[in-house]
Amino acid sequence: MRINWIVMAMAMAVLTAAGVSCRSSNPDEITAADKLTQEEIGLMIAHVRLFVQDEAKKFKLKPEDIVTIRSEQPKVRVFYAGHKCGRLSLGWELKDRRFFAILEGDFMECKAWRIMINKNDNVVYYNRNSKRPDGVSIKDEFEELRNK
Repeated sequence: MRINWIVMAMAMAVLTAAGVSCRSSNPDEITAADKLTQEEIGLMIAHVRLFVQDEAKKFKLKPEDIVTIRSEQPKVRVFYAGHKCGRLSLGWELKDRRFFAILEGDFMECKAWRIMINKNDNVVYYNRNSKRPDGVSIKDEFEELRNK
């Protein structure tokens, strides 16, 4: 029983530290410098397109779904909790379902995306940890593109 309390206390400390590092003291204090630039949002979209292409079979995507994701702009929603962190959602309307890639936390450091595919408002696929096979973070990829 004591071990459970210790584990819970450690988990709460980690969650609190993660939340503090990403949160602004007041949501009204989010400035333009805290927000993603259009270039950074474009990189996020390119990042998702890369791993979707690599993992299309895993997500049970049809060839026409992949074409849609690669060629059409997604619906972008961003909720900021601090400097370049919070919740980012990219959504594509496919022929018979919707595809969402969701990133939570530090946008430039986080490597894991949640993937949801909805059909008729039912979740048909949900993955809590999709990332590029090589484990490259957004920040690393962004630097690579800038240096080219």
